[in-house]
Amino acid sequence: MKLRGWLTRGQRPLKLRLKMADGDERIVELRKGAKRLPWEEILSTIASSGAVSIEKLGVNDSILAGRALDDDDEEDFDVGKEDKTTLGKAIRDQAAMLDRYGARLNESFAMGAKAASASSDKLVELVEVLTNHLAIAITNVNNLSVNLSNALQATGGGPDGEESQSTKMLQGVMAMITASAGARPAPESNGKPKKP
Repeated sequence: MKLRGWLTRGQRPLKLRLKMADGDERIVELRKGAKRLPWEEILSTIASSGAVSIEKLGVNDSILAGRALDDDDEEDFDVGKEDKTTLGKAIRDQAAMLDRYGARLNESFAMGAKAASASSDKLVELVEVLTNHLAIAITNVNNLSVNLSNALQATGGGPDGEESQSTKMLQGVMAMITASAGARPAPESNGKPKKP
């Protein structure tokens, strides 16, 4: 009896146990719940395994049937013209799928590189804007301190060296600006701060 006929006859197996010439065993799981099993794939697996005997296994690995493989079974392993056409179509379909997958990877890489380039350009623009704002802020603080110094000098002191009320107020404003800017006292020439 041919191997395919033996496999499909009787109760449908859940697994196949292949016994090799050296005593090793290999279990082949069959698709559960499938209406039709891919018998050509199963026969190909059996042929490539080099098994000398086979057992059909049911629930809890109970043996449904078993037989030795002989030379007559090799007829089942031959791939006919119709099978070659089916195999060629399957290979072409898989190659097309892999080709499309590779194309999608290339597209994704190109889009990622474009997005990274755009975001780095925007980051450079942002740094330039912040640098310009910082330069303007430094210029404004410098102008403010010059104006305050000029105002202090213009008010000068009152009669007999007394300071006027506006001079005291301007000095207070200058002290607050210096304190809020976090200015540290100027160090002595040896690097140590002045003692109060």
